[in-house]
Amino acid sequence: MGFILRGYTKGQIPRYEKSGLTVISVYPVAEKEVQAALDAVFLDENLKSKLTDDSLAAYLMPSGYMMQGLIVGKGGMAQSRPMMRRRMPSPLFLFYHIRHILNPHSLSGQNRRMIFVRVEGSKNRPLKGHKVLDVGVMRIPQVYVDLDSKGAIQRVMETPPYTAWDKVPMPAF
Repeated sequence: MGFILRGYTKGQIPRYEKSGLTVISVYPVAEKEVQAALDAVFLDENLKSKLTDDSLAAYLMPSGYMMQGLIVGKGGMAQSRPMMRRRMPSPLFLFYHIRHILNPHSLSGQNRRMIFVRVEGSKNRPLKGHKVLDVGVMRIPQVYVDLDSKGAIQRVMETPPYTAWDKVPMPAF
C-alpha cells in the first residue's frame, strides 16, 4: 500500500525539465516562474560554473519552507530563515509553515529558494528526468540559491553534502 501511495504522490509533484535539469517544486507553480528562476540562475556566470554536473536536479520552494532540512543539511543555512517560533504560539507556528499547501497562490510575491542536488543511482551512476525521485537514489546537496519575488538572485551558498536523513535510522528496502 505504501508504494501505491508513493507512486500516486510522485505523480502529483510538479516537475519541469530544461536542458537535462529536472526541477521539482514543493508547491504548484507556473512553468514561466520556473523558467524565470532557471534563467536567473544560468545567467550568473559564477553560479553557472558550480552547476556543471550533468546529473543535477533542483528543488524549488518558498525560502522559509519548514522541511528543507530533509533536502539539504542545515550547515550554514541554520541562520538563513527567520525564527517564526519565537513570535507565534505553537498552533499558529504550524499553520504559518503549511500555508503554501493550503493556498499556493499566496506565495506569488514571496522569495523562493532553489536547492541543487547531484542525483546518483546505484554504483554512482548519474540519473536524470523521472528517475530522480526513485527509491534508492542518492540526492547529494550542492548549492542553494535564494531568489527574490522578481527572480533576481539574492544569495548563493554552497551546502554540506548531507541531509537531515543522515541522522534518521531508515529500513533498507
